[in-house]
Amino acid sequence: WKHLVLGSLFYLLAFLSRENAITFLAIIPLAILAQGPIQWKSFFKSTAVLPLLGIVTYLILNYALTSQLGQEKTSGFGVYEENHILGNSFYDTQHFGDKIANAFHLILLYVKKFFFPYPLTYYSGYNQVPALQLSWQVASGMLLTLTLLISALVRFRKNPLVAFGILFFFISLSVYLHLFGTLSDTMADRFLFIPSLGLSMLFVGLLVHFLKPFKNVEKPIEKFAKIPISFRGIVLSVFLLFAVLTFSRNGVWKDDFTLVSTDLPNLENSARAHYYYASLLNEQLRDGAWNGAKEKDMIAHYERSMEISDSIYYGRLELAAYYN
Repeated sequence: WKHLVLGSLFYLLAFLSRENAITFLAIIPLAILAQGPIQWKSFFKSTAVLPLLGIVTYLILNYALTSQLGQEKTSGFGVYEENHILGNSFYDTQHFGDKIANAFHLILLYVKKFFFPYPLTYYSGYNQVPALQLSWQVASGMLLTLTLLISALVRFRKNPLVAFGILFFFISLSVYLHLFGTLSDTMADRFLFIPSLGLSMLFVGLLVHFLKPFKNVEKPIEKFAKIPISFRGIVLSVFLLFAVLTFSRNGVWKDDFTLVSTDLPNLENSARAHYYYASLLNEQLRDGAWNGAKEKDMIAHYERSMEISDSIYYGRLELAAYYN
């Protein structure tokens, strides 16, 4: 009972900190099942508290969504609010079939980002990840999803680490696929933070399976010595490559301008990315000496943001104010 009470308390604290903790109501029982033969009486006794936590979670969520707390004081005064589609390309997607197609596309992008995290970008708003209905990305994402889920269910007992890693990934990512509620961002690197633990389990599980011939070697140094040099070289090269990418990426976050200007070539279709860059140039022109080349660059990016979306209200306003 002590563990159930503490576990429930920590779950609620996690949910109040970040709502994606709700996925652990499904992950926790899976974690117990993945540990081997289970006494079902003990299993149901341990997980009986989860439905109650689900009800409490729903009540908190419902209260938060209907509460007037934190509401903008300007609400109802005719203050213009930018179209939410600028942050999320799928914001106006209503048909559930289209939502599923977009979800398959996002799954493909997130798996790619885990194994090949390049290029990294600070933003993925409209229209960087366009809404899709039927394309090779959707078909590939659907094939990948079905293959992984079927493998997890079929091999849950034979290879529980791999199976649990796959299910952990899909369950924890589900809240970011816009199937049950549309978020403010199409996708983001931070959304992959928890799901990446599942993909890490999958990767380690596959590595263990691949290195099975060395399982019976007793001494760790002998195990390492028996691994082919070519394989060790590949792993070392990947580690070094990722280390360089990580180190170089840290420097990009020096300040807003460094971040926005560095990522802009990889965000050519993002309306807000062009607006952010133009807005920072506008700020520099206001605070410093006038610069013709900088002014020309600023105007070009304001106009590019408007080409991508006519909902860039603040971009129009800032450019008009500058002309004025």
